[in-house]
Amino acid sequence: MNGTSAESLFDEYIEASKLLRRADRFLRESTTFHGRDFQCNAAGDYDKAKRERHEILEKLNDVVDYCESWAETAEDEIFFRKHPEMR
Repeated sequence: MNGTSAESLFDEYIEASKLLRRADRFLRESTTFHGRDFQCNAAGDYDKAKRERHEILEKLNDVVDYCESWAETAEDEIFFRKHPEMR
């Protein structure tokens, strides 16, 4: 009642998911991350940075999952409004 329509939520969260997947792809494929960039740093800096990068990418995947879950819920609502007998 007077809330955002399921169609709008679906569109918004699908778009957000697409953009986040593009960001994930860009970070994985287009940002430099190589051990030789840590040659002059203290031992273990590369391993720490590698773990941090992995954690950030996992968090980004969690946000994608969150958006896709919202889109799926909205899609279900749209379907059930068209097919109330299926509830």
